[in-house]
Amino acid sequence: MRAIKPDEIKQARDGLGMSQAEFARAFRLSVRSVQKWELQGIPGGPAAVLMWLIIKLPRQAAKALRDF
Repeated sequence: MRAIKPDEIKQARDGLGMSQAEFARAFRLSVRSVQKWELQGIPGGPAAVLMWLIIKLPRQAAKALRDF
């Protein structure tokens, strides 16, 4: 699995029209994590898998978690 780049995270968030706080709340993340990832990216692991799904299927991922 490749690293998720900072600009990919910001583009996904911007594409959903969300602030960092809204994005964090929608995807059950901490605001601090979103801030850090937008600066440094995500090297791998479960957070990278979640973010990859959000990047590829942003609206579906947000809807799935709203229904959860």
